Amino acid sequence: MIVFLLNTGLRGGEMLALGKDCIIPYNDRHAINIKYTLSRVKNRDEDAKTKTKLVLTKPKYPNSVRTVPLNKEAEICLQYMLSTYKPNHFNNNLLLSTQNGICPTIQNLRNTLLKICKRAKIPEYSLHALRHTFATNIVRKTNNMGELQDAAELLGDSFDVIIKTYFHTDNEKKMELVDALTS
Repeated sequence: MIVFLLNTGLRGGEMLALGKDCIIPYNDRHAINIKYTLSRVKNRDEDAKTKTKLVLTKPKYPNSVRTVPLNKEAEICLQYMLSTYKPNHFNNNLLLSTQNGICPTIQNLRNTLLKICKRAKIPEYSLHALRHTFATNIVRKTNNMGELQDAAELLGDSFDVIIKTYFHTDNEKKMELVDALTS
């Protein structure tokens, strides 16, 4: 699931809400339709027996509803998740569940990532760092404004957000540009 996040750029809530019905054919591979997000919210029901409850909702922003094609690594992760995870008691369509069939939480995802970092003896990273890494790598591969717009659509962000958040300058490239003036 962590490798899947790193290869798709999904937000944590989008990953938790990923259902089997979100998997679609896409050319010669698969893609996922991001249609929902899963959140844990305060339970305000009159007869509430728990302090919080899970809610499956449409994403906060219209751009967040999107289709993300899967690369080879994400395809392998998807097949592993489909074959490994137990049915989810909250919603049997959802891909992820704990060993007891309960929905994992964002904190469960974070804890898993922290354990991986610790075992690998690398610095601790946040869950959002996986999305940021995916986004930065995608933006680096772009060659024109149209491809930047494609990157924005893959991430469910606006063009402006992509430029402000994930577009990093490169000092070496700056030197190449300046040197190109005198050659």
